[in-house]
Amino acid sequence: MVKYSDQYYTTVLLGYSMTYIFLQAFSVPGSIFLSFLAGSLYGLSFGVPLVCFLSACGASGSYWISYFFGRRLLETYCPDKLKLFGEQIEKHRGNLWNYFLFLRFSPFLPNWFVNLASPVFNIPFHIFWVGTFIGVSAQTFIAVKAGLTLQDIKEASDILDLKAFATLFGLAFLSILPTFKPVQNFLDKVLLRGQQAPPKATKKSQGN
Repeated sequence: MVKYSDQYYTTVLLGYSMTYIFLQAFSVPGSIFLSFLAGSLYGLSFGVPLVCFLSACGASGSYWISYFFGRRLLETYCPDKLKLFGEQIEKHRGNLWNYFLFLRFSPFLPNWFVNLASPVFNIPFHIFWVGTFIGVSAQTFIAVKAGLTLQDIKEASDILDLKAFATLFGLAFLSILPTFKPVQNFLDKVLLRGQQAPPKATKKSQGN
């Protein structure tokens, strides 16, 4: 496969990209295996940003499909989860960047649901796209790195071990930390202190 990719680099890259975007846009399982393949074909330096970019593009397809057709389907099949998601979005509307990163880092809600529910509650597209690109970077790195030794993978636990989950939860916690009220108050005090600090008087002005 690697030799074929080297020989037909552009064709393989386009085929890989279109397949990944299709799977993400229509929430078809299997994109994780393409992430493994990215490690085998492109390595870490190109594979990780490539998969993050394709994930954001594919999720964007899901976003716009839901924007035009998704609300009624979600209200029919996932009413409780949709209500909970909407309540949390409104609660964290003032810190939407951080909360959306938290959703992407954490495994509490599946990505397909976040993709479909985001336009229903008016999450701006630029926050959605950038938040997806950054938010999937940790698990993408784990999967692409695993793809470097693809032949040694026998089961999911060979990739998503306790250390990997601990890393994802740590990143999720850091992303949502600024949304807590004590942290917000502390940051406000620091920012206000910096804005209100008077300029130091020069010796010349003091003498006058």
